[in-house]
Amino acid sequence: RGHWGAGISLYGTDATIENVLVIGNKKRDGAGTGIGGGIYVSMGDVTIRQATVLGNSQGQGGGIAHYNSSGDLVVLNSIVSDNDAATGAGIYESCSTCTTTVTYTDVWPDDVSGVDFTAGSAGNLAADPDFVAWAAGGLWTDQDLGLRSSSPGVDAGDPSTKDADGTRADLGFYGGPAGK
Repeated sequence: RGHWGAGISLYGTDATIENVLVIGNKKRDGAGTGIGGGIYVSMGDVTIRQATVLGNSQGQGGGIAHYNSSGDLVVLNSIVSDNDAATGAGIYESCSTCTTTVTYTDVWPDDVSGVDFTAGSAGNLAADPDFVAWAAGGLWTDQDLGLRSSSPGVDAGDPSTKDADGTRADLGFYGGPAGK
């Protein structure tokens, strides 16, 4: 629980966050205006790749927030789903000299603020990821966040990224060369 980035908070650093699950992080008690329930980025160049950011909550940017920054944020081959916020439940950007680029990513529901995100463009989706077993509010240890074969996120990643079996990458934590 935290006011700035309840799950992961990056301030003034360059980083790559890859093959991570960021699940069920909440705003700190009494801090209804917090920013970045799952991931908070400020003042650095950050790439988020093959991540599943799910069921997080914050005042702004329930899933991912890029705030008060001069750096660039890239979100690629990821799933940002079922997050909650008053503004930008999926992805939120509020900065004057930064860029947030989202490609080959499923944001569900399609709730972004300050970010150029269009489903059907740049490989992006706005569809239920169709996890094997996910119940909002449930314990993450009781969930199976693999994608069903019918999921729109199967083989939907950047065509230059492959899964361990050599096929086009699936979206989220279980996709890409380090995935299952």
